[in-house]
Amino acid sequence: MGIVEKTVDEAGRIATLGKYDLFNKEIEEEFQGVVKLAAFICDVPSSMVSIVGENRQWFKGKVGNTTSDAFLEHSFCARTIRQDDLFVVEDSRNDVRFQNNPLVSSYPNIVFYAGFPLKVEGHNVGTLCIHDTRPKVLSEKQIDNLRLLTYQTTKLVELRGKEIELTRQNEVINNRNVALNESTKVNKQLISMISHDVRGPVSSILSLFKFKKDFFGDLTTFQKVGPLMESSLRSIYNMLDNMLSWSNHINSPIIKKVNILDITLEVEQLFASQLEMKGNKLQIEISKAIHINCDKDAISFIIRNLVGNAIKYTSQGKVTVEVLVNNEHVTISVKDTGIGISEKLLEAILLKEKVVSTNGTQNEAGSGMGINFIQQFLDRMDSKLMAASVENEGTTFSFSLPLAS
Repeated sequence: MGIVEKTVDEAGRIATLGKYDLFNKEIEEEFQGVVKLAAFICDVPSSMVSIVGENRQWFKGKVGNTTSDAFLEHSFCARTIRQDDLFVVEDSRNDVRFQNNPLVSSYPNIVFYAGFPLKVEGHNVGTLCIHDTRPKVLSEKQIDNLRLLTYQTTKLVELRGKEIELTRQNEVINNRNVALNESTKVNKQLISMISHDVRGPVSSILSLFKFKKDFFGDLTTFQKVGPLMESSLRSIYNMLDNMLSWSNHINSPIIKKVNILDITLEVEQLFASQLEMKGNKLQIEISKAIHINCDKDAISFIIRNLVGNAIKYTSQGKVTVEVLVNNEHVTISVKDTGIGISEKLLEAILLKEKVVSTNGTQNEAGSGMGINFIQQFLDRMDSKLMAASVENEGTTFSFSLPLAS
């Protein structure tokens, strides 16, 4: 029994088996019709659609006597895929290539064999074959019909590949739709949060016009309050510009080196008028310029909302932004001396059980999604929001991010 050589591009052939999902060894109905017809046309008891792997062969369709699979050193089909056309053995008992072959000398006692290779994308992936326990010679008509069935079998395999590709494309489309739906949901929340962020500074500016007589008639008042109003408007514009830009990459954070002091000073400028209107002081405790690895727009959003909430729930008090370095991480905390949060409500907020919205000390309303949104953004940066609060004493929110080298 001779050694069966590998095909010229064996790696490509095996890859094609995987691409068309031919490693699955289950018998399939569409191939059963082919082998039944092949056996009938050629007047033999056994027919198979055989897939030839790297070391073994198996069947996608079969009728008659055959093994479940076979080693290639014994396989007739392993020789067939080395051909471009029909491979036939009319009497294996008289063929030196098959002396001592267990498929000849014992079950299924193959004496006659004929098979065409199944060529897919230039690779012979298997065969349509027939065999008998007696010697046989096929007529030209039988050979032509067997060739035609082989062509149809190849088309079945190619159709299988198209179905697999269509399934993969549908999965990609479904995944994109899921991502699009998520993005749409996030952007709706983002619009609400933009409204929430803008409402505070704009309200402060509008409140100045309640006293427009004093405001416009008193040069001293105008000189004092005018720069605050200009600063708030400029900060609102920059904030909107940054957030609209950020919405384009909200699901794919852009991580880079960021100076946390610069961001904190921008937030201080944004809330200058609100701090004054509520009689609060903002204290920034950073020993030096500290850089962290994060998404700049995200971290601006987080600090801005935490400081905004602290001001909302604090009157005639203090809001502190504290930045501490611990080994390779930076912990950023926003503390206030405000009304605090009950233990039950704080637990619900941190567990993301519900969106919570409560009015501030001057009855300021909010979207109720600030903390929830912050948690989502921190999740994307592999961080977590921590909180502690005592009612009527104040609240602290904190999180950690990697220290930039």
